Amino acid sequence: MKRLIQLGLTAATMALMANSANAEVQPIGSVLKAAPNLNVSITAYGATQDNGLAKANSIKSALTSTGISTDRVLARGETGSGAPSMRLMK
Repeated sequence: MKRLIQLGLTAATMALMANSANAEVQPIGSVLKAAPNLNVSITAYGATQDNGLAKANSIKSALTSTGISTDRVLARGETGSGAPSMRLMK
């Protein structure tokens, strides 16, 4: 919970982000379910590397909620701005 406060996010904001992210990652979850030999790398950006990692982990949580194992999803945070990216890997 301290991390949410430090980032200026409330639990309600995080819940809204999770619901939105779930809809966005459903197609990716379907691809990963159909191809169990694929993994995915998520890179998200923020004011700090930790901030970027928190964003990437939020996306990872949404993806794993579709039934994808956490060991198939790598979350990385980087300093900077821009949209998060996902890369499929074998």
